[in-house]
Amino acid sequence: MAEEVEGRTLAVSWSAAPDLWLLRLRRDRPAARLRAAAVLDLDLPEEIGATRGGSLCVAPGEWLVERDCDGLEPMLLAAMTDEPAALVSLGPGAERLEIVGEQAADLLNKGCSLDLHCSMFPAGRCTRTLLAGVGVTLVRLGDEAFRLYVERSVSEWARDWLDEAAREFRNEGISA
Repeated sequence: MAEEVEGRTLAVSWSAAPDLWLLRLRRDRPAARLRAAAVLDLDLPEEIGATRGGSLCVAPGEWLVERDCDGLEPMLLAAMTDEPAALVSLGPGAERLEIVGEQAADLLNKGCSLDLHCSMFPAGRCTRTLLAGVGVTLVRLGDEAFRLYVERSVSEWARDWLDEAAREFRNEGISA
């Protein structure tokens, strides 16, 4: 299900997030991270807030993985031997939002208190934050591009909020 609001300087699109997985490991075990990365064929960044090749380090020992990992959990658990690990599909319970354009950061800042200037939140960074009181995972894709993941249970409310917040920009020449 996708909803589009487009204009000269802003495009907002929603879609399902079928290939979104949560990986959890013990954060104090770097060897476990390396073994998990090998099984999943990913480069799992160590630094919280870093993104690399479809993996987002969102908390100590916790990554969102933006690719299909279906069937990999048994291999991951076998490789981890005595290390606790979990790989869970979040796709059925999440929606993906992409906001692209000159005013993307301005739209997000109507409901998010983070400083989204490129110097403070550059491309390739991610964080968990609130957008108008709703928990989201925010990823900066480029200077004028963001991706958000939001729980499906509140996605309709978030879409409505963004539509209302975008009115200001539509009045500045952006068509709905």
